[in-house]
Amino acid sequence: MTIKFSTLSEKSKYALTHSNSRINILHGALRSSKNFTMILRWICFITTEVKPDETLCLCGASMFLVESLIKEIKEIVGYDNVEYSRAKSELIVLGKKHVVISSKDENAHYKIMKVTLKGAICEDVDQYPKALIDTFLVRLRPKGAKTFWSVTPDDNPSNYIKVNFIDKVDEINDEFERTIVAHHFTIDDNLSLSTEYVKHLKASLSGDDYIRYIEGKWVTEDKRGIDGGLNGKKNCTFEQKSQTCLDSLRL
Repeated sequence: MTIKFSTLSEKSKYALTHSNSRINILHGALRSSKNFTMILRWICFITTEVKPDETLCLCGASMFLVESLIKEIKEIVGYDNVEYSRAKSELIVLGKKHVVISSKDENAHYKIMKVTLKGAICEDVDQYPKALIDTFLVRLRPKGAKTFWSVTPDDNPSNYIKVNFIDKVDEINDEFERTIVAHHFTIDDNLSLSTEYVKHLKASLSGDDYIRYIEGKWVTEDKRGIDGGLNGKKNCTFEQKSQTCLDSLRL
């Protein structure tokens, strides 16, 4: 698969070249290209900054998401450059070994507890238990170790990742320089989606669905948007009418 950088949005290009911290978070709307951008950055990382004898980790919020992530990697680097054994929980990409885990596995953090990790790629990290997140951060020990996280906002603005990482980027970096960076994506940051498709989504959603799926922002349980946006009001415009469930559109 050949990646044409002309098809990447300015946000994706910026995230690719400015995700050089210990913790790199790409968060925002569904279908916003944040996961695809994270995968591209991961491939750049493992090919230029990881030695053959160093260990990596690939994690998803479920085995289905884990294997979807692996499939996307295969489509980019070529199927012949990827070896995956579900039985061994092992993945090799371009000669670099990955431990493969699902956050739904109650013993997931034990599988990496004694492993020194040079890097970890984590899809939907906002759904992980705190124990697993803490273990990742402890095991990222070598110089230059990095982790890349994708996050999709939900209806819980008290989510551990949002409150302790995304909301505290400046505070953390003030104390520990270049420790964390967070890039926010909206539906408009995915240039592979047609203008008609995006226009239809924007016309079909309102309230908290619009805030989450279009703007990529967090919403409260009473359907009021964090950082502004629509507030579930009845007097919205035509483009903000009719709520539609788009959970199946997760990228």
